[in-house]
Amino acid sequence: MAAAVTVAGCTGTTGPEAHQPTRHGQVGHATGDVAGRARCAPSRAATRWVSIARTRVLTEARLLQVNPDGHQKFIPLAGLPGRITPGMVQSSGSTVSFPGLLALLGRRLPVQSGPGPPLAWAPELDHGVPAGDFIIYTGADRIQAIFDTSCDGRPATGSLSTWMAPAVGIVQCDTMRRPPADSTGALAISYCPPGND
Repeated sequence: MAAAVTVAGCTGTTGPEAHQPTRHGQVGHATGDVAGRARCAPSRAATRWVSIARTRVLTEARLLQVNPDGHQKFIPLAGLPGRITPGMVQSSGSTVSFPGLLALLGRRLPVQSGPGPPLAWAPELDHGVPAGDFIIYTGADRIQAIFDTSCDGRPATGSLSTWMAPAVGIVQCDTMRRPPADSTGALAISYCPPGND
């Protein structure tokens, strides 16, 4: 019985493998019952998206502390992924082309094919910044989709993940104006130090 495996952002069933770069610069692979079998490019007509989930996530954040004399200190915050790397887990069927599936999903949503979003740049801010704590952040919408398709006349199922809608910003911790509850800024403000309520 075939088992799902993950290899460098692309997965398929166990079997003879041949790692090869894809046109997106990531490493993909070919697997199957016959050594050297190529990945199948799924068609739009044969592919059904069982579910597509979109979740706003914070990928990177830094605490900026500004003291009364204007000195600025940046502190990276731990526990965040840094980047989202698109990938696929195939649970059954012919080995499906990950770039091909991503292109099909891209007809519905403006998804990205490479790791991201780019990390927030945190230069020293203008001297007019008031004293206090701030969070400089980067985030995006993580996309997780379950698919079923047909390749080489055989059904194939699995899931893929990627990202879209990058967001970069800064929130002031001690302000009374809170970011909208569904924004990336609302996720960022939860990283403010205690005492900024």
